[in-house]
Amino acid sequence: WNNNPDPEISRHLFDACGAEPYHKAIPTCKTHLAILNGNSLGMFQLLSPGDGHGPMHVQVGGVWGGCTDAYAAFQEKWGDLLKTTLSDKEIEATGLDLRSFKNKWGETAQRQTMIEKAIMGEYFHIYRSFWRSHMCAVDNTPALLECPDNCDADSTPFEECACNVNKLTNGETDWENLFPCVLNSESNREYFNKTMPTELLKDLTTFLATSSVLEGEMIESASTADIVFWMIHPVIERLLVAKRLPTVTKMGSQEFNKWSVVDGSAETWLEYSYYNLEAGANSYHPEAYKCYGHASDDPVIPGDQSLPYTDAVTAIADADGDGVVTNWEFFLALDPNNMDGSDYVFDNFEWNHCD
Repeated sequence: WNNNPDPEISRHLFDACGAEPYHKAIPTCKTHLAILNGNSLGMFQLLSPGDGHGPMHVQVGGVWGGCTDAYAAFQEKWGDLLKTTLSDKEIEATGLDLRSFKNKWGETAQRQTMIEKAIMGEYFHIYRSFWRSHMCAVDNTPALLECPDNCDADSTPFEECACNVNKLTNGETDWENLFPCVLNSESNREYFNKTMPTELLKDLTTFLATSSVLEGEMIESASTADIVFWMIHPVIERLLVAKRLPTVTKMGSQEFNKWSVVDGSAETWLEYSYYNLEAGANSYHPEAYKCYGHASDDPVIPGDQSLPYTDAVTAIADADGDGVVTNWEFFLALDPNNMDGSDYVFDNFEWNHCD
């Protein structure tokens, strides 16, 4: 869904179509200490992708294109309303819980915060939701975001090679069918529906679905092409190694919790995917569906296992000799307390900058 034609790495720093994704805060020592303090492997798995490093992908990759002008036009039309503070009486009149609403969206200009936080800061998620629309559209129509198969990079203007929800433009679908793709959280949809005019929500969905978009590699599945990817991911691995070593108990001057069995071998793997489906839950894909690769017994590398491991990892991880290394086997094989496992070490676990 990214039709960025640049043959080199693109970075559009700290910008999502003209809005700074300020709530995607760069992780700090405090963030990483919270991950280390988690009381389970599942908590580590849950926190490390988002809080632990995800904002780096968003802030480095960025989103831009025709969506920048479209967002400016949206703000020109609706900015005065969005920047108006909702009074306590107005919030209570919607039936929403006052404290919960203000805790989430603030004391002033709450609707503007809602747009910046739930929409512009999540633009990259929304865009790929249009691509995977069978998971979010009311009628489960698949692939509503359509992209040209190919374009001549030298002669075709980007706007003529952009992805678009054409069915919204030609009337084959409507904004209400798409709205759950914009906000896949039911609670957020309730907040928006109860505090914003229908016309605003229609305009919002339309500009998101019909504006041209470019994304930097770091914000999508091509992120491994950017060298920054290889700088931030070892930071998370270092946290996991520290968690599993009995002699490492502090980040800087702050102690962190250890698992009851310190190497993690007694922990439970967290299987989580938004794309798993129960049978009959989706009209486009009525049979049960599992997003393969997330479970403890799924292979680390799908298919023919062609990416080689070190001999030591293969010998330890493929204990049953079936030729397949599962996620859980790989986790156990990379136990840093096992000198025969990984073929590299981290030079220290000091975090002096966190003192």
